[in-house]
Amino acid sequence: MKKLLFLLLIAITTIANAKNVVVVGLWPLPPIVSLLSDANLTLIPKASYSAMEHSLIKKYRPGYQKAILANNPNLEELILLNADLYICGISNIKICQGLKAANLNVIELTTNIDSYNSKLTLAHWLKELEKHFDISEKSRSIIEYISNIENQIKTATANAKKPTALIIHRIDKDNITSGILMTIL
Repeated sequence: MKKLLFLLLIAITTIANAKNVVVVGLWPLPPIVSLLSDANLTLIPKASYSAMEHSLIKKYRPGYQKAILANNPNLEELILLNADLYICGISNIKICQGLKAANLNVIELTTNIDSYNSKLTLAHWLKELEKHFDISEKSRSIIEYISNIENQIKTATANAKKPTALIIHRIDKDNITSGILMTIL
């Protein structure tokens, strides 16, 4: 059933015109662009490629395999790609400003909406992508689905004791060098 729904999602996915898209940084974004549009991913981060290679995207939307892989491309290389749309992380100030100064079509996205709230960050990304792709109905449906799941979890765990967790960011050999201790809300 899940495969059928996934195929249906792909079958009904359309945009006005296919665009050559460059994604600088923002490694979770290329799979989203790939699934919701028929954009040609011209350049993507290496981590995006790896994630897409190990997902259903490889089978149903393999066009990303032709993309150039780059974690830190330089501005000149990006400009030479002559893409229809450049998407960069707002924290990559020099690249974003350089692309804008070259009068290219640039979307600047952030990963920090409301203290890294993943749903709100995704909503921000989708809202910005809607300006370039015909995905508004799908975007609304995705955010609504996430909200429904959040509400179900909130209802089911309303009286549960909140656990404390250690979120480990980095382990070097046998030492934890970075982590956060927090109570899960």
